[in-house]
Parts: sequence; C-alpha cells; structure tokens
Amino acid sequence: MSVLLPRRFPRRNALASALVAFALAGCANDGVERLSAFRQDLAQGDPRRSLETVRKNVKLYDSGSDPLYALDLGVLHHFAGQWDSSIYWLDKADNLFEDLHARSVSNEAAALVVNDNVRPYRFRAYERVFLSQLQLVGRLAKGDQDGALVEARRGVILLNELNSKGVNGQHGEAMLETLHWLTFQSGGESDNSVVSLRRSLAAWQGSKLPMPDPLKADAAFRLRSEGFNDEISRWNLSPSAAQLDSSRNLEQSPAEIVVVCYQGRSPVIDQMRAWGTWLKTGMFSYYYNNPATGKQTFNVLPVPGVPGSGRTFSVNFTLPILKETISQVGSVTASVDQGPSVATQPIFDTRDLLGKAVEEEEPAIMARTVVRVATRTLAAQKAKSAIRTGNPLVDLLTNVGMDVAQGQIEQSDVRMSIWLPRQVRILRIPVQAGVHSLRLQARNSAGIVIGEKQLDSLQVAKGAKRFVPVAFAY
Repeated sequence: MSVLLPRRFPRRNALASALVAFALAGCANDGVERLSAFRQDLAQGDPRRSLETVRKNVKLYDSGSDPLYALDLGVLHHFAGQWDSSIYWLDKADNLFEDLHARSVSNEAAALVVNDNVRPYRFRAYERVFLSQLQLVGRLAKGDQDGALVEARRGVILLNELNSKGVNGQHGEAMLETLHWLTFQSGGESDNSVVSLRRSLAAWQGSKLPMPDPLKADAAFRLRSEGFNDEISRWNLSPSAAQLDSSRNLEQSPAEIVVVCYQGRSPVIDQMRAWGTWLKTGMFSYYYNNPATGKQTFNVLPVPGVPGSGRTFSVNFTLPILKETISQVGSVTASVDQGPSVATQPIFDTRDLLGKAVEEEEPAIMARTVVRVATRTLAAQKAKSAIRTGNPLVDLLTNVGMDVAQGQIEQSDVRMSIWLPRQVRILRIPVQAGVHSLRLQARNSAGIVIGEKQLDSLQVAKGAKRFVPVAFAY
C-alpha cells in the first residue's frame, strides 16, 4: 500500500524540521563522551599516557569547559612529577574560572532553553580546594619555598571565602589547612603555622572524614609547646603517651620527609532518566528509579514563571547522579632507608565531597529543569498546532520527531575533573639531614602489592621538610 505525500514540503514543516534540528544540536553530552574516551586511561593510572589522550581529545572540551581542560592537564602533569607544567596549567585553570564566572549571564539564560551543559563550567568548592592544594604541593615539591608561602596565603583567602558561605570542613578545607600548617612551619613562619594548625582543627571538626590519630598527636604536641593547652581538650585530641612521644621525635628531628599520596579513583557523575507529568494545574510531578535504594522516588514541584498549560502532558528528562568507581589501590605505605613500612593517612576523600556537592546542587538543578521542560513542552505543543498539514502521516512524523527531540535535548551536566584521586593521604617521617631512599608501595584490598615506586638520592636539608608527592591514582 502506498501513501501519497505532499509534492511540496510546506514551510511550516520546514519550521518543524528546524525546531527538531535545533533540539538535536543540544543532544551531545561532552561529559559523558569524555568519560567514555578516557575510561581505559583512568583504569591504568599512567599520567603521561593520559596527558596524550586528553590532548588528542581536546574537542571533547567545549569553550565553556576551558577551565576544566586546564585543570585536568594540571592534575596529570602533577601526577607525572612535571611541576612547572602542572603549575602553569593550574594557574591557567584558576584564571579561566574567574573569567568565565564573570561572563556567565547570557549562558544562564541559554541554559533555560537548551540544557545545563551550555553554562560555563564552575569548579565545585572541593575542586577549588584541590586545585589550591596542587599549586601549593607542586611548589613545595620543586623546592620553591617562597612560592609555596605565597600559595599558602592565597589558599587562606580561598578558605575564608568558602567558610563565609557554609559550614567549615565540608569541602576538604581540613586538608588544605593542614598543609598550610606544615608549609608555614617549613618556611619559618611559626605564628602563621600555629594559626593554620588551629584553623585546621576547626575544619576537621566539620569534616565527614575524621582527623587521623597521628595528626591529632602532632597537633596536641605543638599546641602544648605553644601554650594552648586548653585547645587540646576543646578539640578532644587526647593522644596517648606513645603517640605524644612519636610527635615529640618528629618535632625534634633534624629533618622531615612529608609524603603526599594521591590514591585511587574519584567517583564520577552520570545521568539517569526521569519521567514526569506536567499537570494542567501548573504542578510538575516526577519520579525516577533511585539506584542507591533500588526504589522509585517521587516528588511534586510548582513551575514558577510559566503559564498554565490548560492540559496535562507527560515528559521525560535526565538528572545527574553520583556513580561509584572501583579503585584498585586500597592503601599505600612508605619506608625510608629500608626501614619498616608505615601506612599513609587520609586527609581528603572525593567520595564524600562529590556526594555532598551533588546533594547541594540538586534543588537548583531541579528548579532549572522543571522550568525548562515545562516551557519547552508548551512551546512544542503550540508549534505542533501551528504546523499541522492535514496529512496524517506527515503530522504524525512531525509530532514524533519533535517529541523525540525534546527528550534528547535534556542532557544533564555531568562535567567534573574525572582525574582526581579517591583520596589524598599524608605521612610525616622524621629523618636525619642527608641523602635517603624512599620506597612507596600500593596495595589492593587484599594487601597484595600492585604498584611500587623507589626514590633514591633524596636530599633532605637540616631543619627542612622535604615534600614528596606520589600518585597511585588508579
């Protein structure tokens, strides 16, 4: 059976095609495509190879993601031990973030028409903290003590900004405050070191990740030495006598090695499909299958600023969701001069921080999504009425095409720095001044060694702290 189509394609059908084409133009999701393109490199944890992969796939970072591209390169150069290149890209990421943040008004408006991926990428608070940490540790690793002190002061300004907006400790501040404490002490700025130590205790109080016991003992010993005995009980440090002896040996040692370890892989953000009904009363009800509980989650929201439809429509869209990743590395130990192995201690956990960020972002994301989906649905229904041809098949194809396009355009913003580790860990090792060897071993959850790095001829000056970053980020 043949079906006769109009010999000329009416203008109004051309309008429908244009609307569908516009919608499909917003369907690409660079965040999802990046994760797919980099999946193998993420699992292998080879920063030099990953640098090549990122550069070859620069087109997966649109102009609004320029800060993210710079951050990713900065992270990978840092993991590869290329301090100057890392600092260059990290500084660029910092500057690009500030520049794009100041020019985002038009992009915010576009996000209410297309999807959140057209917005300039804004570093989450914990990513800004991690960026500052990399800038600081990179300068310490290359022996630039003056540059590190400058970075520490810049970090204090960042932390003051974050603390003014929310609860201290919920964005990884404890890690950065702890590193500031050690950096100022290394640079001979004792007063600033004590200030940062006390600030770190406040940040640890608000952190989901507990303060490691060795750091508690180090803090208690330093506070007692500086006459702040009341703060030991205030922050409930309570170290044992043996722990205090270890901290005394550390503080009184001629020199120190500080291992900063990047371990495992960060979770990522994925998107899930949700379904909803825009009621003629102006309310928007939606549901989705919650992968965390295995149950369906329901909610109802008003649609502010959008006129009532007078009808009820079924819609579908996507929402960002935290997706766990499997880290091969479960622990990292270090030993100096073939001595006993000592475990590094966690001071930053991206699982907790990313989960908190996704939770905090949900209300604003949902508000934009509801307005966007409702507005677009209403516009699409009006467009369908305006371009009816009277030909059942053409009208059916037009309606289906527009419905498909509407569903596809709604892509969640899943952008993030996927190269971050699961944890940042630290270990302070007292040593004599001179040349030392340092062996680091990464173990899986069964305790089997799956990675090892040997650093020989490690020169440590008298009275100095030698910072040694090492990455097992897989």
